[in-house]
Amino acid sequence: MGLENILDKMFGQIMCGGHVFNDCDRRLTNQYLKVYMQEALLDTADFFPNFGSPPAVSIKGHLEFIAQSFPAESPEAYELHPNAEIGFRLNQARQLCLDIEELQPRTGGGGATMSVEDTAKQVLENVLDKLNESAQPVDMLELGDKLDGEERTPYMSVFLQAIERFNILVGIVRSTLSDLNLGLKGDLAVSDAMESLMDCLYLDCTPKKAYPSLRPLSL
Repeated sequence: MGLENILDKMFGQIMCGGHVFNDCDRRLTNQYLKVYMQEALLDTADFFPNFGSPPAVSIKGHLEFIAQSFPAESPEAYELHPNAEIGFRLNQARQLCLDIEELQPRTGGGGATMSVEDTAKQVLENVLDKLNESAQPVDMLELGDKLDGEERTPYMSVFLQAIERFNILVGIVRSTLSDLNLGLKGDLAVSDAMESLMDCLYLDCTPKKAYPSLRPLSL
């Protein structure tokens, strides 16, 4: 089947033909396709950078042409800036390091390596101590009284929203760490959420409940 027949079937009959109900109009659109849609259009077409249209050969020839001439993947092939590959490689390397770290032994043996539970408990106690010392919830009513009479600017609205979310986050951190502490002591059954939090404490990464961050938990 030649290109003209393919264009006639795909565009004239299927894609455009479904919207053209008059037979004379359909014949007109098909004539336009025959004039504008020709094989010469594919001679200079580039589907990817440095990868043009294959010659007029069989299906097997097309497959061989693709296997031999298809270039390596690059951001330009997807109309992205070359710097897009930098971010992709960084994420790939970061994920590889995380996977390797998760494969490390997690049981405390005769060596100096601490187990997951011991490490998580130590980090948990440090975080709870810091929360009790400096991360007390802000009294929104008292804060509202102090700001009473002030002009409610957009910056002030964002500030109040951030304080409210901070209070919620502090409450979640304190409650989840307290539950995990009880679970490590054996007073509560360890749930999947507790195990996920314990892994984050052991791997020194920020739990999902916190603000999105790539910084280690210890920082």
